[in-house]
Amino acid sequence: MDPDDSTKIILDQLPRGSFFENLDLRQRDGFWYRPRHLEAAVACYSRFEARDDDVILASAMKTGSTWLKALCFSIMQRHCGGDGEKNEDLLAVHHPAFYVQTLEVQVYTANPPPDLSGMQSPRLFHTHLPYSALPESIKKSKCKTVYITRNPKDTFVSMWHFFNTRRTPEQGPYPLEDAFESFCNGVFHYGPFFDHVLQYWNQSLKMPHKILFLKYEDLQRNPKDQVKRLASFLGKPFADGEEVEELIRKCSLERLKNLEVNKKGVDPWVGMPNSAFFRKGVVGDWENVLTPEMNDRLDQITCMKLKGSGLDLVHDATTCKKLEGSGLDLEHDATTCMKLEGSGLDLEHDATTCMKLETSGLDLVHDAATTMNLEGSGRSDLMHDEITCMKPEARGDPA
Repeated sequence: MDPDDSTKIILDQLPRGSFFENLDLRQRDGFWYRPRHLEAAVACYSRFEARDDDVILASAMKTGSTWLKALCFSIMQRHCGGDGEKNEDLLAVHHPAFYVQTLEVQVYTANPPPDLSGMQSPRLFHTHLPYSALPESIKKSKCKTVYITRNPKDTFVSMWHFFNTRRTPEQGPYPLEDAFESFCNGVFHYGPFFDHVLQYWNQSLKMPHKILFLKYEDLQRNPKDQVKRLASFLGKPFADGEEVEELIRKCSLERLKNLEVNKKGVDPWVGMPNSAFFRKGVVGDWENVLTPEMNDRLDQITCMKLKGSGLDLVHDATTCKKLEGSGLDLEHDATTCMKLEGSGLDLEHDATTCMKLETSGLDLVHDAATTMNLEGSGRSDLMHDEITCMKPEARGDPA
């Protein structure tokens, strides 16, 4: 979009920065933007009219937005159009960004800006804008927002790889140390990272009915529950488990990156290969890239920035990686512990004990529960009665 004179003056007066040497940035209201995306954000702020049934997907850069686009588009597509359209595998036809366009990148960079009033409801859009830069119509309407974030270390590594695809083999990768310094200082597209995350996190605590806050690691660890949670939030709950599994399969990063449509071509809005939007998609890849000093520094920044917020982006990701494939779920254990505190129930240790004593013939959990329930009742001792009645071989006595 060609800015008018007043916009040019504003841009010229804003603080300047750069990322990856030649990527020019401007700072406004504490956040950094590419100039044309900032112009588009200004146009979006003044022109976008949200509807009550709109859905806005939001994210900082490289935190899982492409995956979220595929999931939300597929969830909502189940309830749109005729049977043929619903059953068609549209993700195999176009990149997810074709169906879910980013407001300040694809929509409002057009000159003149498009008229969105003719779009069929419900409309689905995406943005990288911080919450403070969203149009007032989004905040004041009943439309819903889904925000996804990720461990900052994996976010940085994904971003570094992403922008390196712009460089020629002769140039080689952009110096990791320089990119890391920019990330820590918050000087990159839509940065600072933690300010971006906290704006949406705090709003999600105030308005959980309006803003759903997702973590990339939770989607990786427990996709079925998280996708069902997402669908329910969007008002499109699943009727059965099989449908959930099939949608997760169709939207899996492994499948998306191997679709022919995503292996070739270039995104016309950002000039990046479609394949650049799909890399490993794993949790903990930062361990293969960051030095111990970088890890420690980013941990310190994370703890300082998130202190007192109730948000934990580092330990969630670490736990997810360590427990992957183990069958343990400490997230739900912690939730259970919190909910049962003071109730006298202990489901965590009951389950653990049950697993360890299985096939042994011992029952320490129900014995303890029986003792507690019969104490002072004057009734017979059912626990010892039951043990007495057990077969000798089950008790371990000689036959």
